[in-house]
Amino acid sequence: MSDPKLLPCPFCGGTPFTQEHPPHKHFLVINGEPFPDHPGSFTIECNCGCGLIDDTLEEVVTRWNTRALPPASESLQEENEQLRQRIAELKGR
Repeated sequence: MSDPKLLPCPFCGGTPFTQEHPPHKHFLVINGEPFPDHPGSFTIECNCGCGLIDDTLEEVVTRWNTRALPPASESLQEENEQLRQRIAELKGR
């Protein structure tokens, strides 16, 4: 499989990298309870410390490449509010 296309880091703009973590056993015991075995996962990380983990490469790539929309500018928010008010006025007629 070829390397997936990844967007730059959303925090620093750096180049992220993927890493596979195969299933493995843990031998750690915490408060008398064995730490569960790791079923396997994939991570995407950036040198700035930003990263994600998920069960499959496809899932983690999708999550990494999904960006929230930036907040609307104040002028756009004001314009939207004016439009809402005008619609309310027209509905009131």
